[in-house]
Amino acid sequence: MVNATTKAVSVVAIFSLAQLTLLFYSISHPSIDDWVTISFVISIVFYPVVFAYHGKRIKDWKDRSTESSADSN
Repeated sequence: MVNATTKAVSVVAIFSLAQLTLLFYSISHPSIDDWVTISFVISIVFYPVVFAYHGKRIKDWKDRSTESSADSN
């Protein structure tokens, strides 16, 4: 569970940092405004995919832990 959470948080943090970098860089270089727009469009798809992956991993982990505790009794 910790591994899935670490991966999800890391991926979201890295992508968010890249978006913020593009956003602030576009203030002084308006020629990359299209890149900023594209990054926000990608994030509309990217973030839900990461959260769905994380949710699936957590659900699988809970199912495995429930099975192993039922087997041990």
